[in-house]
Amino acid sequence: MHALRIIEPPVLPDQADTLRQLNALYLMAARHAAQVSPGVACQRFGLPRPFAVWLRSASESQFAEMLTRSHSLFRLTLSPEDGALADLSPQAAAALRSFDAAEGL
Repeated sequence: MHALRIIEPPVLPDQADTLRQLNALYLMAARHAAQVSPGVACQRFGLPRPFAVWLRSASESQFAEMLTRSHSLFRLTLSPEDGALADLSPQAAAALRSFDAAEGL
């Protein structure tokens, strides 16, 4: 007789924790860009200029407070005009285009 093995699925991180991690990565990269130039941060990260300027001058504690947010601080946008879809397979590009159309982006 064979023993039955139950394989536990991997534990997924809680959604709030995942969003905090994504926000942290996004904000750290955006802050670095804003320290180079707020205009660069606006262009590369789609930030409103006042927020890019704030990121550039925010204290460590102000910045750390932003990292605790458990809701998404950014939104995925891909535009064919800026070449964002150029390296994708035709199927992936079509799926993203349909996502943009459905979401009204």
